[in-house]
Amino acid sequence: MCLIIIKNPNQNLVPSNMLSEVWERNSDGAGIIYKRHDSNNYQMVKGIMTLSGLEDMIGALKLTKKDFIAYHLRYATSGKIDQAATHPFVIHEDAKHVNALSVNDSSKTMFVMHNGVIHDLNDCKKQSDTQRFIMEYLSQIPAKSIYKDDVIKALVEKFIDGSRLLITHGVHGAIMYGKWHSHNGYLISKPYAEATIKKKKKGQQFDFNWTPPYLQVESDEEWDWVDKQEHCEFCGQERESVYNYETGSYLCTSCVQHFVESF
Repeated sequence: MCLIIIKNPNQNLVPSNMLSEVWERNSDGAGIIYKRHDSNNYQMVKGIMTLSGLEDMIGALKLTKKDFIAYHLRYATSGKIDQAATHPFVIHEDAKHVNALSVNDSSKTMFVMHNGVIHDLNDCKKQSDTQRFIMEYLSQIPAKSIYKDDVIKALVEKFIDGSRLLITHGVHGAIMYGKWHSHNGYLISKPYAEATIKKKKKGQQFDFNWTPPYLQVESDEEWDWVDKQEHCEFCGQERESVYNYETGSYLCTSCVQHFVESF
């Protein structure tokens, strides 16, 4: 699963060493949403396929600590690994608009970043679960409802299976769905310990049964992550689930088998 990092205005830019640490785990492409301190509108650029490219883009845009920046680093679980599948996406029913690589100074366009798996939509090789969710569902909901309608917000929260969403709009601002964490003052979409677990190199065997006994996560609320919980983060079912090192998530027995067969 991916990682979103949010730098609010008047915070320092995310340092290079932090980006380097999380890139190793989430290296399937990147993008940013940003809002300059002297503008009410959001802009975005994506399709950045290297760490140096991400850092160069921040520099080329001359973004500063005064600006809002949301970084998305992708860990692909469905869809292609290409520029179009990187985040953020434009909320629209047409794939060409959804996958736009950049949008400048937009007051009406909604952008979305996603971290997690939407299980009902995670069965397509051509499009990711996020792309399908946007085209088939989010694009049909008025912007005001996504921000203001408690019923719609509850339905979205339920449908995304515990995922985290960041949605931005020039009029309504930014809204976050799901449980978020913090690291060194930045908001992040999953515990930092999960975001920095190293990927296996090509050809290495996956050990889906390995479980560290405890993970202490640095957080403002001091989350304690133990090795078992009563909820599977992939299928969304209330089943005893064990923390899985390779996916960085709690998986029930059925989902472990699914991933074994996938590899």
